[in-house]
Amino acid sequence: MSTLTISVAEQFSPAPAGRFLDDGPYPGAAFRDKLLLPAIRSSDKVIVDMEGTELAGSSFLEEAFGGLVRAGFSEVVLKQKLELRSPRSSDPIRIWRYIHDEAIRSNRVHLTLYPIQYRAEVGISGSSEIVIAGNCLQ
Repeated sequence: MSTLTISVAEQFSPAPAGRFLDDGPYPGAAFRDKLLLPAIRSSDKVIVDMEGTELAGSSFLEEAFGGLVRAGFSEVVLKQKLELRSPRSSDPIRIWRYIHDEAIRSNRVHLTLYPIQYRAEVGISGSSEIVIAGNCLQ
C-alpha cells in the first residue's frame, strides 16, 4: 500500500487562503489541482498535514476538499484514502463536513469502496460490484 504525505505549510503555503485561482497565490483550487488530486489518484493513502499553517478559511477548505467530490470522488472513497492531521482539532471536523455536504449535493454518497467504471447507465460494473448511486468516476 502506497502512502503519500502532503505538508501544506512546506509544499504549498503556511498561509493558504481563498477559493479560486484569482483569489490570490495560494487558493483551495490550486492546492486541490496541483497536490491533492494527483496524490489521491496515485496513492492508496494520502496524509494531509496542516502543521505549520495558519487557520485556513472556509473558502480554501471547501474548495480544496469539497472540490474533491466535485472532481468525482465519493465521500466513502475519500474516507478510505485521506488522513487529516492538524494541530487544531477543528480542521478535520470542518474538512469532513465540507466533503459530506458536497457529497450530498452531488449525489456521490454510495457504498462502493473505490470508484469503478460501469457500463451504460444501469450501474452494472465489469466486476461483481453494484453501484448504488451514479457518478462513479476517478
